[in-house]
Amino acid sequence: MLPTRLTRPQNTDELTRTADKNGTILTYHRCDISDPHSTKAAFNEAVSHARHPLRGLVNCAGIGTVGPSVSFNMDEARKIIEVNLLGTMICAQAAARLIQQQNHNLPASFVLIASMSGYVVNKGTPVAAYAASKAGVQQLARNLASEWGGNTEVAFCNSTKEEEKQAEGSSDFPPSIIRVNTVSPGVIRTPMTAGVLTHEHLERLWTDQTMLKRLSVPEDYVGPVLFLLSDASAYVTGADLLVDGGYTHW
Repeated sequence: MLPTRLTRPQNTDELTRTADKNGTILTYHRCDISDPHSTKAAFNEAVSHARHPLRGLVNCAGIGTVGPSVSFNMDEARKIIEVNLLGTMICAQAAARLIQQQNHNLPASFVLIASMSGYVVNKGTPVAAYAASKAGVQQLARNLASEWGGNTEVAFCNSTKEEEKQAEGSSDFPPSIIRVNTVSPGVIRTPMTAGVLTHEHLERLWTDQTMLKRLSVPEDYVGPVLFLLSDASAYVTGADLLVDGGYTHW
């Protein structure tokens, strides 16, 4: 499933061919992840096409705007928080509810995409709202991990009996254990950063700051995300995996 706030991605044809080659199913669903109803509908529709129970989530939708904090537009700041932080929680909640309603006891894994901006200030670019939203994603993941790691008393401490029934379903299975981790990328060459990277001094500054002396590309994150989704990380939860080329460790 590919949820997004934008128009249909350009690379879905390649993804569809890969899915067909591997005997799997790829479906595309557009939704506004800052809207719980839109997100819930997209998740329900996606799961209806799946051959197997939902056991994984990768939430990587996000936005960001550069601008000085003293004059930064609060509507824009609110939008960034709603998409990056609240949208991440909305997606995690929608997926967790579906997993509990599936009436099985299979473990699941969520990977929430945060940012190295949750640790350090981005040199040369004022992005206070974006950085705050990504730091929030890191802490959100830790809290979700503590709730969904198997402690049902914590998971349902503020739920009504009806909500517990809906989440757990009608079977005798206990709630599925859901591991929740984050990946914190460094600077990635994407359409989102293309405009900023036209400033050669910023590209040079950020490249020199990395220990690997290069900026990342989306392919650099495939392995880390697959690791956290897979049983290879079965004892990893509430963790953040920095994939920043060493940027934050000077």
